[in-house]
Amino acid sequence: MDQEHPTSAQPAVEPAEFYCDSVNFEVGAYGFSLALGKGTPPVEGASQPGMHVLARAHMSPQHAKVLAKLFVMNVKRYEEQFGEIDLPNGLYQSMGLPAEW
Repeated sequence: MDQEHPTSAQPAVEPAEFYCDSVNFEVGAYGFSLALGKGTPPVEGASQPGMHVLARAHMSPQHAKVLAKLFVMNVKRYEEQFGEIDLPNGLYQSMGLPAEW
């Protein structure tokens, strides 16, 4: 294989792998962006924790909708195999989410 012209079977750079415990969403008319990172303690005077961004992913609205459905499907499969993931109701409330999905 030509080292100067990598193919899809030969990536030029290995993708980064990391643990993510924080996600920020940006939504626009033509796409979605996800900032993935690690949470940081709130800075002085802030009420919310911060985040150290490790990567950003950008996608079309169509891709975002499919990704959302795939996440739900895979979380349900996980819970069928390993049991329900228990989260406190206060967490849902703080994010403005319904407790059941």
